[in-house]
Amino acid sequence: MQTLETLTPRHAIPETGNPFIDAAHRRLMMLGETIRDAWRLGGDTQKFLAGIDAFHTAVIEHFGQEELILKAIRFENAQTHHQNHVAILEMLEQAISRLHQAWEIETIARVVELMEDILLCHELVDDNDFIDLMSLHLEEGATAGLLAWNANLETGSEVVDAGHRQLITALNQVYALCRAGKEAEAEAGLDAFEAQICQHFRDEEARLEPKGSDGARQRRSRHQQMLGDLQRVNGYRREGSLPLQAILEGYLRFWLLNHIRQEDVPEFLARLHVARPHVARPHVARPHVARPHVD
Repeated sequence: MQTLETLTPRHAIPETGNPFIDAAHRRLMMLGETIRDAWRLGGDTQKFLAGIDAFHTAVIEHFGQEELILKAIRFENAQTHHQNHVAILEMLEQAISRLHQAWEIETIARVVELMEDILLCHELVDDNDFIDLMSLHLEEGATAGLLAWNANLETGSEVVDAGHRQLITALNQVYALCRAGKEAEAEAGLDAFEAQICQHFRDEEARLEPKGSDGARQRRSRHQQMLGDLQRVNGYRREGSLPLQAILEGYLRFWLLNHIRQEDVPEFLARLHVARPHVARPHVARPHVARPHVD
């Protein structure tokens, strides 16, 4: 009979090269160990269920953050990766449902083993697809800072581009302080960056959409979601669960890149195209001039 005591980790966690994603994978495996321990040390049902809930929440957060990174680096199979995440979550939630229906030790052990198998498949198969592309983006930050301004980030609005340049500069300054070992200054800089982002979002909302319109509500909703994600990740740093450099290199650079290149650039260029429709130049027929015949 399989029991929780006989289950042991069967694989080392593979590295993707992204310190933020790799830390999330390690956290998920540690949460799995916590779930085991909660049952081994007396079979505390409440601790066991709390561990399951924490694991479920962590998986949802990790998948959302990973998908944002993949969008930012323009991973061509990002949609397939998202669908795989959806399937994994469905399997996990079905397993959790079974826990509430049957509390036999063997059933619990099978569910925990299934959770590990799901993650093993995700880490070794799905995440392996983007490792090479991820490495290229991470190498760029090794010498040139987290982000460098280029023409692909231009929205066509000088005001908006100026705001985006300021955000990139601010994040690069935090990264430089972090790499110089000035941790306290870097942490203060990241808090200031968060406040700067809040103001940037407010400015965009005020400038772009009529107050109370559907567009304004949708934009504000997207901004609130992004801001919540930023605050959650910054919370990892405050609680000491993830080093600041890993957060900057592995996530925040992609978070900002995604906002600029994947959201603002297409939307602003579309608005510019509507505001300035293409006008075809009138065709002017040129008279035919016969070339002289040379014998």
